[in-house]
Amino acid sequence: MNHPFKLKNAALLMALAAIYPVHAVAATGIAQFAVGDVNVRRGATTMPLNRGAVINSGDNVITGRAGQTQIRFSDGGLVSLAPNSQFNIDKYVDANKPEEDGFFASLLRGGMRAITGLVGKRNRESYKITTTTATIGIRGSAFSANYNPDGSLNVAGEQDGIVVCTNAGCVELIVGEAVRVTSSDSLPVRTAERSNVPPLVARQDLFEPENPLFVQQITLPEQTLINGVLTGVSAMFAFGDEGLDYTLRGGEHPSDGEGTFVDGQMVKHVGSNDYRLRLTELIGSGVETVEKTSAEAGSFGTVGSATDPAFAGWGYWDTGRISYDNSGQLVQEANGGSYDFSQGVHYIVGRPTPLAQMPMTGTANYILIGGTAPTAFDGESFRVGTLTGAGLNVDFGAGRLNAFVNTVFMNGGQSVAVQVSGYGYIDGTTFYADSYGNGYYYGDGDSYYGFFIGDQAVRAGLVYQGYGSSVGTVLGSAVFLKAGAGLAFTEQAGMSAMFASTDDYLFDYYPRGDVDPSYGTGYFVGNQLYLHDDGEDSYNGYGYGGSSTYLATSKAVSQAGSRGNPGDADFIGWGYWAKGTIQSQYSGSSVEGVHYLVGRPTTDAQMPIEGTATYTMVGGTSPTATYNNTTIMGRLLGATMNVDFSNSRASTTISTEFQHGGATVGVSVQDTNMYVNGAWLCGNNINGFFTGNQATRAGLIYRKDTGTDLGVVRGAVGLERGAITPPVVAE
Repeated sequence: MNHPFKLKNAALLMALAAIYPVHAVAATGIAQFAVGDVNVRRGATTMPLNRGAVINSGDNVITGRAGQTQIRFSDGGLVSLAPNSQFNIDKYVDANKPEEDGFFASLLRGGMRAITGLVGKRNRESYKITTTTATIGIRGSAFSANYNPDGSLNVAGEQDGIVVCTNAGCVELIVGEAVRVTSSDSLPVRTAERSNVPPLVARQDLFEPENPLFVQQITLPEQTLINGVLTGVSAMFAFGDEGLDYTLRGGEHPSDGEGTFVDGQMVKHVGSNDYRLRLTELIGSGVETVEKTSAEAGSFGTVGSATDPAFAGWGYWDTGRISYDNSGQLVQEANGGSYDFSQGVHYIVGRPTPLAQMPMTGTANYILIGGTAPTAFDGESFRVGTLTGAGLNVDFGAGRLNAFVNTVFMNGGQSVAVQVSGYGYIDGTTFYADSYGNGYYYGDGDSYYGFFIGDQAVRAGLVYQGYGSSVGTVLGSAVFLKAGAGLAFTEQAGMSAMFASTDDYLFDYYPRGDVDPSYGTGYFVGNQLYLHDDGEDSYNGYGYGGSSTYLATSKAVSQAGSRGNPGDADFIGWGYWAKGTIQSQYSGSSVEGVHYLVGRPTTDAQMPIEGTATYTMVGGTSPTATYNNTTIMGRLLGATMNVDFSNSRASTTISTEFQHGGATVGVSVQDTNMYVNGAWLCGNNINGFFTGNQATRAGLIYRKDTGTDLGVVRGAVGLERGAITPPVVAE
């Protein structure tokens, strides 16, 4: 219908038309990711929508048959769009003025899932989504909507409440309820059906840059399906019953592998296996055959022609088998025959980069070409999920890399995001990371193994394994394309660090690595800390010294920021890890939700000894609040610190807020009598240290027990000093 709202909705649209800016060009938000065919229409121009692209008021976002995207708006709101969707941003204003703010958009086809931001919280009447049959208003903060094949609309409340209105009236929904709208002149009818819309990626604080390695999938041109036997291709597999290959089947240089393809899917691979070759006395030639035994096609794809030196492919079989050749005879294993895999088989296949063509210097960022739908098994239930994004960052000179794979599964009607990630090593043409990562046990089960493909490692592929507490072991495969420069891995001496974890294992009151001098070493990818070594002679605040203590992460850095670069004397950095590991000379432990602070402490000789100064916030992590092992993220609103160097005292206030129990809850963390001892800052709820000559910058970690069911609030902030005011001298 061209005009579905004949009465009050028509009046609403006329009112909106009167106040819309004619040429709205103010930045509205950014695309957090874009997978497949996603475009933005701006006036008469249509262009591809890539991750990080700016979205403006007045834009139309359109997803194709395999396209998905998520947009983060400036007020913190999120919108996720399903394939075959059109979402028009009719008017968006975020002026921090309830009388002026507005979020008015139209969902014309497809489906969406949304979490409202500050615009809707300041004035819920300023947030409306218009569809062809209804308008959606908010009473809470999250909902989903999707069109059905018959043209009807399903709308569901997913967090707190919403209201759905047609010409016939309005129906209010609480969390978990859903309605179906069949026409603009009929009341919405309650239904048990829910939307089929991509889940939202976990929100990140507006002050923080997102991880630059969470990148979008790209769309490949149509190509002829490959059939027959390809020679010189190696492969790696992830077996649902056994885990990952950690050696390259077919070898590196050159490959002796052969892959048999049927309409683009590999159905059999034959090739040597380095591990089996070490046992040739027992099993013969060491040649192995891995083959598909299921009738279903599964998910698969290829890039490049059959003769392309950089040919690569990926795929999934429901069932498969592996056998070992012993002079033409099948080797009988302890189980009485070949290995059969009934919990799925993921593969990658391609022509490995010859060692002579491997880059020896430089960095590279790899974007996702394609991959299998991930699978998960918890011992009882087998699930097939969605690959929502992935990326590789490689430093060829350092022989290091980090990878991120983001997956989503449905469990009990709820979407569960599982990220598999880690920091690993390059070994010739192959690369790997496992739960032993940097040589220190992580214990989180995240692993990946892969290899580079084509001249100068133009492509890469990996198989991965992770774990989600509610879905079990996660497996999959992915293939990537080199897309530009990446981030370098560096080692920086003289770095101290402080940590606070959501599981209450850590809240440092003294800098790890000491202050003057610092014995610590920081290991960085770009400006992000991924490992800290306290140093042999450090005192770590736990009552012992003389032993190295490491804190590392094998998970993605969810948030990170800094002032300056790690090589600068006044560098201060902060970040948040989903999971880390602390290991001393005598023991090791896994820690959850780690806020970190890192920098080179100001030496005693460079510390101001008189005068006062005010420090203001330049960044920080999104604060976390943990109660009964459940953690939610909030917003860091601001922080100030006043320091009296003459009296060695400081006073600090840190302001945060959380969405909790349907309301905005503000939490102020204060310490009015902090002790300044050289570069060290020590208080009851807040600790930290200064960096730079004359203490130009500072970093703090904080912890406050709210005494409510919001729980314990934690975080990290970076600050910068204004002018030092000399002390007043009495005449």
